[in-house]
Amino acid sequence: IGTAGIAVQVVGSNWPRPHYTLLITGLCRFHIVELLKEKPYAVAEVEQLDRLEQYTDGVGELSELSQQFYKYAIQV
Repeated sequence: IGTAGIAVQVVGSNWPRPHYTLLITGLCRFHIVELLKEKPYAVAEVEQLDRLEQYTDGVGELSELSQQFYKYAIQV
């Protein structure tokens, strides 16, 4: 089981060493049906388990991004 999410904030710093902090909002849970490819990155067929309606109510930028992600996710 995995969680699809969207990065809502990215903060980078070079002190004391280079690093990034990400704030991620979860959009839906999924389970992997079939692993299609492992390299150079994993590609899989997935089945959506649920959808967080609070982020997909049709209002705001996050909702628009969620809808775009959902359209692309079901195509994969």
